[in-house]
Amino acid sequence: MIVVTIGTNEQPFDRLIRAARALDRDDLLVQYGSSREPHGRGEWVEFLTFDELSAQAADDVLLATDLHAGNVLRAEREPWLAIDPKPIVAERAYDTVAIVRDAQPALAELRRRLDALSELLGLDRERMRLWGLVKSLAWDDPDQARLFSEVGSR
Repeated sequence: MIVVTIGTNEQPFDRLIRAARALDRDDLLVQYGSSREPHGRGEWVEFLTFDELSAQAADDVLLATDLHAGNVLRAEREPWLAIDPKPIVAERAYDTVAIVRDAQPALAELRRRLDALSELLGLDRERMRLWGLVKSLAWDDPDQARLFSEVGSR
């Protein structure tokens, strides 16, 4: 399930709502608030209660979100120490983006990393790829976004 919410803000955030509609997916839950943009596939609701929104995150966990080679050090108390966490509660696939895109891999290496991490961690490769695409767009990195688009599904 992909959840898109604009919260309870009075701003319509129409661009976000149009992007959600463009996903064209049945596994979509959109809380559209004050936006009057046309709806798309999936479930569209004006507002979600806290309990309704929390239910969508039942499988989410606390993540570091910035785990890559530059943030793993050799240590004395443990063999390895992860530093510089940027904690967030989200699905596990969200946390793979930093390591997958570390050192800006070329297309073949990006494909290899997605395949290997998906198998090793038991995560949905397509969700990992889509989080990479979303985060690349959010970071205004069109070259990386293009790679995540091109790498495609298995």
